[in-house]
Amino acid sequence: MENRLERKSVKADESDVIFLSSDSDSSDDMPQKRQKIVFDTRKSVKQEELGSEGDDEDDELGNVSRANFLKKLTKDEPYLKLRASQLKCTSSKVGLTYPLGVTYDSPTETWFVTNIPHHLEGDGVPGESKVLKIYTGSDRRRSKYTDIEDSLLDNPSAITIYKDGSMVAVLCSDVYNRPSIRLINFRRDDRVSNFCSWKYTELDFNYPARGLARSKGGNLITTDRPAQQHPRLRIFSKKSGTAEQLTFQLKNADIPCFIAASDDTVVITDLGAVQTVMLIRLDDSDWKRTKYEMLRIISTAGVSCSAEEMLNNKYFLYVSGAQIDRNKNILIADAKNHHFKLFSPGMKFVSRVSTDFPVPYVSSFHVNQHGECLILSTRETSKVHFAKLTSTNRLERHIKSGCGKRVGAKTLLSSSRRRQTYKNGI
Repeated sequence: MENRLERKSVKADESDVIFLSSDSDSSDDMPQKRQKIVFDTRKSVKQEELGSEGDDEDDELGNVSRANFLKKLTKDEPYLKLRASQLKCTSSKVGLTYPLGVTYDSPTETWFVTNIPHHLEGDGVPGESKVLKIYTGSDRRRSKYTDIEDSLLDNPSAITIYKDGSMVAVLCSDVYNRPSIRLINFRRDDRVSNFCSWKYTELDFNYPARGLARSKGGNLITTDRPAQQHPRLRIFSKKSGTAEQLTFQLKNADIPCFIAASDDTVVITDLGAVQTVMLIRLDDSDWKRTKYEMLRIISTAGVSCSAEEMLNNKYFLYVSGAQIDRNKNILIADAKNHHFKLFSPGMKFVSRVSTDFPVPYVSSFHVNQHGECLILSTRETSKVHFAKLTSTNRLERHIKSGCGKRVGAKTLLSSSRRRQTYKNGI
């Protein structure tokens, strides 16, 4: 594997090589191959100079993920496993009702979670539009939980780090086709400001939008769904002082919802009638010469698999959040089938992730550089679940989950109404 920061090859020691199963390109019914993977070869220039073996550097990495999913894997324990963490967060005490977005700021050791009002029938707590900060550092003078509420934060559904150590970007999108992207400066008393919105008529940004990530060029990317048109990948920049945009059609998409990005790699998960995952190469480091390429698509179109079979192949019963690590490995959650899948950098299926707990109905999740994982759920009483990404010597049996019932709802929403809910940007 090539070190992308210094253009020279990296010679892998035998102790750095593990073997993980991967699907075959020719047929999903064929026996799985054993794929040779060299992991954790990406180091900063500073680390190369110092000969450091750590991966928790504080230098600016741009949009490159700090997570390293394969960090704990060895020859003896070549499979990923999520273990329940001792960290706890009581949803009712922090006012979480329908959390959809999560990210982590390494310099300040803080999780950020978006919450929208509960929009279902029943006697559930209505909730409020806000961003919740969860501080996990050792400074006892700091509050563990802090709410960020502002009139500009209306139905915040996605969040990403905009500037490490100081600023997050939040996508707000409601049912009235009035999306906006706001910035929160958490170094300046959580001050909220506008990045762009539907009011900027020149941007054509007045359709339901979902997902938010930072691009290689430091801009913000999301998706929207114009009526009677293909969904679109949108890139917004304010580096020139005024808002600018680039647009690419997503011809294979129906209801794109979650976005993950690291370096020039972008993953979009689609919750339409056909469950779809798209792998894209996007390089906007030169704004006027932005490069866009659809690399791979996983689709359930024409696929006949049981939920049990989908546990151990590349397909999804109901795809949700995704994340890319520093070496471009990919984790994707299956909400209805209650598990996580690991994919290699080319989005080839590797294996299901074992757990020692039943996986909830996942909306989104995030793994930080320490392997700590915060999992969000929209249907259980407990909306926040902490776990630790570790390793195991075998692919362990899937723990079935009884989760999935919409808490506070008198009746389950029909599939058509759930579909309309997402079409409305929620």
